Amino acid sequence: MAESTHSIANHRCDNSNSRVNDAAAAADDNRLAEEMNNPCVIPARPEDVVGDKRWESMHKRYVTEARTSEPEVVFIGDSIVQQLQFSTIWTEKINSLHCLNFGIGGDRVEYVLWRILNGEFEFNVPIKAVVVFVGTNNTDCTPHEVFEGLLEIVRAVKSKLGGVAIVLPTLLPRGQNPNPYRERNDHVNTFLLDKFENPANAEPGLTENVHVVRIHGGIVQGDQTISHHVMHDYLHLTDSGYAKIFEPVHSKLMQILKN
Repeated sequence: MAESTHSIANHRCDNSNSRVNDAAAAADDNRLAEEMNNPCVIPARPEDVVGDKRWESMHKRYVTEARTSEPEVVFIGDSIVQQLQFSTIWTEKINSLHCLNFGIGGDRVEYVLWRILNGEFEFNVPIKAVVVFVGTNNTDCTPHEVFEGLLEIVRAVKSKLGGVAIVLPTLLPRGQNPNPYRERNDHVNTFLLDKFENPANAEPGLTENVHVVRIHGGIVQGDQTISHHVMHDYLHLTDSGYAKIFEPVHSKLMQILKN
């Protein structure tokens, strides 16, 4: 009788474990299904609508630069990264850190992901830090989709460069007046800060040596507008805007390179 009771108990325990495993498997399936429906996590190249192949040409140039240069720091992202190299803060401070600038105007999260996986991160020297700044052009995506795409970029960088320091500046507000895209970018920032600054959300193999740098503050004025003195077209930064907004990124890089 005791053996029968013990057998029944084991059977119940097995059933319970089975239900837990089934639930975990179902959760994984749901996550994978969500990711498959998220364009930000699927590496992609932009359609060449104009037909001049400029994006392709820039990508090929960056692949060559990666293989022939000896950088310590790599910036990759959209037009805000691309135009950074023409600013005073880049010339006077950032460039002296031995940097490459792999910015392409109009780039989305999935385009940067594709570039990382297709030659632009094939370096012949050890890289000490990577700055990733992209996401504001994914205007048709939800904040969580953009956030998941940025996590996928982090994974891709780590797969290529191991334990390199990754710097994620927060997305900037945009538009002269309040608009949904400002709110979307702000929600992305909330997700990033919660993931990488909250110890409860630490994830082995993902969150280590990733630094979110807050650069989105102090841009929106008291009346909720953005000045053209900071963003000349209410999206791209002026020279003085770059000096103010990217100084925390420069400081973080200095800190990383000293260690």
